[in-house]
Amino acid sequence: MYLYGILIGCLVYMLTISKYFIKINVFIIEKIKFAINKLIKILKIPIKFLAKILRKVFLKPVSFIIINIRHFLSKNLIKSTKKLKKGINFKKKKEFKK
Repeated sequence: MYLYGILIGCLVYMLTISKYFIKINVFIIEKIKFAINKLIKILKIPIKFLAKILRKVFLKPVSFIIINIRHFLSKNLIKSTKKLKKGINFKKKKEFKK
């Protein structure tokens, strides 16, 4: 008997009140989601601004070092290839005439 009472109670709840509770819950969740999205959009602007400033401050020395290393490596690479070309005698291949 107890089980039938629970089943009948669930059936009555689902057919009558649940629709309204679901609508209210969905409405509340949508409003909370809307508020959080607006809050994130508002907070994102100063964070982007700070990130740009910090990126400029911290990455300039790093990019300067990278440029200097590339310049140094390119000079050494050119010198080493010139030494290799001088040390190796490249013989031209003879072309066979038909």
